[in-house]
Amino acid sequence: MVADDVPDANTAKPRILFVEDEATLREHLALKLSDTYLVDTAGNGNEALLAVMRGKPALVVTDIVMPDMDGVELLVTLRQNPGTRAIPVLLISGRAADEYRIEGFKQGADGFLAKPYTEQALRALIGSMLHSAQLRAEAGGRDPRDRAEQHAVIEPATLLDRINDAVFALDQQWRFTYVNQRALEFFGKPRTQLLSGELWDVFPRTRSAVLEEQFGRSLRDSRPVSFETLSPVTGGWIELHTCPAPEGLTVSLRDIHQRKEMEKDLKQALTQLRESERLAGELRDPLATLRNGLQTLRLRSSAEESKPTLDVMDRQTSHLVQVVDDLLEAAGARRATLR
Repeated sequence: MVADDVPDANTAKPRILFVEDEATLREHLALKLSDTYLVDTAGNGNEALLAVMRGKPALVVTDIVMPDMDGVELLVTLRQNPGTRAIPVLLISGRAADEYRIEGFKQGADGFLAKPYTEQALRALIGSMLHSAQLRAEAGGRDPRDRAEQHAVIEPATLLDRINDAVFALDQQWRFTYVNQRALEFFGKPRTQLLSGELWDVFPRTRSAVLEEQFGRSLRDSRPVSFETLSPVTGGWIELHTCPAPEGLTVSLRDIHQRKEMEKDLKQALTQLRESERLAGELRDPLATLRNGLQTLRLRSSAEESKPTLDVMDRQTSHLVQVVDDLLEAAGARRATLR
């Protein structure tokens, strides 16, 4: 779980970490920048810390406004760990630029870029910051303390305890080697009972086809895996992300049962609204036919005594038509808000 040292900025392709919660923008810029850099990506601060542990970047580019852990919280966490303290951090934001810029620089940011920005501006800032970091590293190399900090290893506990998700690490024999506080709360067991115990023995119900298959595939192929499943521990829905390493597997786990229940309720509500719209639509055509028939009767009827009856029928039919129209309009508006 120890990442490599910071790559030299003069190498052919320095490693950078691009953190952005908007997936389309993230993947687009990662692809564009890949001609010059080795680009790792993350969707929030939690994922970014796991990415830093997989491979220590020469520079971090992060949006500020993100779910779970925002860019400033990520910056603070990196600055608190000797192994990541020297990594340059470029903050990006499209909201309250001055406020975020001041807070970011207070926490040790090396640069700030306001949205919207161009690819050329982003490239220029990245190149300038990497060059400045290289100059600082060369100058600081003469100071033993600076040199030691530059090559300090990442301390997993410092980073992982700041992650909002439950995080645990397993070795090649599926034994627990690390558990953060959120994971202890989720598993409901003391740290001493978990550490060095085998996952399948501590939690026999975890020996499920899904977990064994996904964990085994991630470790075997040395590739991250993300999936959702029902927790064999709590019975609720969980979301898992694996991070393979030579010594084993790091897993971040998030309880998403409440989100799944909300999605289920939303789906049921949409189904009910569509059924209401269907029934209202079926009423509309017969009512229109009835209304037309009443108008025909009114034109053909010569008896004065039938006029009041026809007037009542006409008013009631008009009222029903308006009710159906109102129902359809309300259902459409409700459906739009639920999407």
